Amino acid sequence: MIEIILNGEHKIVDPQASVMSVLASNGYDCGRVAVAINSTFVARADYEKQKFSVGDRVDVVAPMAGG
Repeated sequence: MIEIILNGEHKIVDPQASVMSVLASNGYDCGRVAVAINSTFVARADYEKQKFSVGDRVDVVAPMAGG
């Protein structure tokens, strides 16, 4: 297991877990969010194959409506 920081919270994840699986297990709708790992955005097409490294800082953002 490895530790990452997901939106400011320390999380322990399986080193083989994909972005998609970690998002889903933390209640995110993978089709409606953008993900950056260490300030680099990950293409949605890569969510299933992208893995994490120890200490990765993961930011998940959702679009907001309004003006």
